Amino acid sequence: MHVKVKLLPVGKKIEDVIIQDGSTGQELLAKLSLAPDAHIITREGNPIPLDDEIKEGERIDIIRIVSGG
Repeated sequence: MHVKVKLLPVGKKIEDVIIQDGSTGQELLAKLSLAPDAHIITREGNPIPLDDEIKEGERIDIIRIVSGG
């Protein structure tokens, strides 16, 4: 299935990503080689748990979390 993904805050263009039906947010991050502890997935501006299923045609934003000290 196809989902539209935008990586933030870099504002990278929206990418069409192909994942298996029933894939979760965790699996989407793995497909994109992104660390789950350094990213938040949002759907329509709302954060979603990593175990939420991603549905066909959704627009997903992945926000990179930056911390320091």
